[in-house]
Amino acid sequence: MRRLIDLVGEHWPALAGYALALVLAHSGVGHLTPDAALRQHYREALGTADASYLIGVLQLAGAAALGFRGPRVAGALGVLAVVGAAASLRLVRTGSFEGLGPALVVVLVATAVAVGEHGRRR
Repeated sequence: MRRLIDLVGEHWPALAGYALALVLAHSGVGHLTPDAALRQHYREALGTADASYLIGVLQLAGAAALGFRGPRVAGALGVLAVVGAAASLRLVRTGSFEGLGPALVVVLVATAVAVGEHGRRR
């Protein structure tokens, strides 16, 4: 049991990166096959329902980067940039933080992965 605890403690950035990659991959696939509600959301938010496909591709690219040690920090920073831009746009358009809870969780996990992985490489 102690060995397992030591392994988790040593490799937590990778484990968090894998978990975030799974969430992003699931969402990315959903964006590549959007339902009417998701298409309407992007039509209202960005002016085109086709933005769903681009966002799905970005999510899948972020998931792929988080799955490998080499690009993990860059992948986490890319996720931070995209989620930060989306949250900022929403805040500017609505003037509210309402509904940004999931985005905040993604930002926190991506930040932890980037910082933790960067610290392990030193």
